[in-house]
Amino acid sequence: MPEASNSIVIAKPTGDVLAEFNPNSRIAFRATGGPVRQEASYDLASQDGGTKVTLTLSARLGGLKALFMGSMVQKTMNNEVTALSELKRALESSSS
Repeated sequence: MPEASNSIVIAKPTGDVLAEFNPNSRIAFRATGGPVRQEASYDLASQDGGTKVTLTLSARLGGLKALFMGSMVQKTMNNEVTALSELKRALESSSS
């Protein structure tokens, strides 16, 4: 895996805070704003000459939040998975 940089660039305000950063192995975020407290992590591991990325997403919803916001939260999580797939495709096409 490439060497980790000591700087972190966030392209737009997200309302997330960096919860954990272990170079070359784990990046985790926690939502601090908005009605839903989401958490996400990317775990990185060397595998077969490449890097295996495991994305973990969670959101705590209960009561009326679950009823009214469940589908919106699911859509956001689906978008994260799609973005990760697009990143993989872009990285693999640029290395060939």
